Amino acid sequence: MLLSQAVATLGAAAVAQALGVTPEAIDRLAGETEPMSPSQQWLLALAVLAMSEGHAALRRRAAALLSQVAAAIDFTSGVTATHGGPPPSNRW
Repeated sequence: MLLSQAVATLGAAAVAQALGVTPEAIDRLAGETEPMSPSQQWLLALAVLAMSEGHAALRRRAAALLSQVAAAIDFTSGVTATHGGPPPSNRW
C-alpha cells in the first residue's frame, strides 16, 4: 500500500502534514481501519509524487494510484462507458 510505503520512506509526520491530517489519522488509514476516500487517495498520490524525489519505486506507485483514482472518478461520473456486450471476435 502506498501510504505505508510513504510513511516508512518519508516519515509519518511529513506524510500527515502533506495530507493535512494528524499522525494518528495516518495510523488509522495505514491500519485500514478507516478507508481513504478518492480525494484522499488523489492527494496522497500527488503529495508522494512531490516529496519522493530519489525514490523511483515510490514515485511509480504514486503515479499508478493517481491513474487508478482518475479512472475511478471518470467511471463514476460517466465519462468512461462500459461495453454493452462481449468484445468482438478476432476469428473469421
